[in-house]
Amino acid sequence: MVARLECFVVAPVFERLARQYGPLAAEKGLELRIHGGKVAVFSDPVLLERILSNLLSNAIRYTARGRIVLGLRRV
Repeated sequence: MVARLECFVVAPVFERLARQYGPLAAEKGLELRIHGGKVAVFSDPVLLERILSNLLSNAIRYTARGRIVLGLRRV
């Protein structure tokens, strides 16, 4: 697989992940918080979404109670 790097705002990716995983987390009694803001990154949007999706899926699967937070901040 070849990464296709570009500069893009992560908010739409985070919104899709929230829509996809929010109900699954709620079903399990977990609170899902996703904070992305309007930060732009230089990455492959498809691969980044796939990686974050995998992380959220595992977090929901292996978290028994409480909340899951996915965030991004500029450094």
